[in-house]
Amino acid sequence: VILYNIGVMKACLGSYKALEYAFNRSLAMQKKALRSDHPAIATIQNKMGRVYFEIGRLNKAMELFLHSLHVTRYAKGYNHLDTAKVLFHLGHVHRIRCEYDKALQMYNKTLNIERTNL
Repeated sequence: VILYNIGVMKACLGSYKALEYAFNRSLAMQKKALRSDHPAIATIQNKMGRVYFEIGRLNKAMELFLHSLHVTRYAKGYNHLDTAKVLFHLGHVHRIRCEYDKALQMYNKTLNIERTNL
């Protein structure tokens, strides 16, 4: 977790190589300690995806969000609120890419999950 936080601070300071290094080390350590399909791995990848989204690295963000979605659905189910969070972030990537139909699809899935969990 501390390496992830260091990575975020490096990104805030504009040091994206240090960010990537810290993120990859953090993820590698978590994968070594846990299974690659553990929910904690999905959480880290979702957070990493959000940072990559913020710095405009949409392809990397999409890759991380998709893996996070796969693991979250496997570990927690299709209607879990954590699944909705990942779908919401995927919707943002599609929106920025002007893929409005895909964005709307992700946002609608998010809304349906949230309604199910009321």
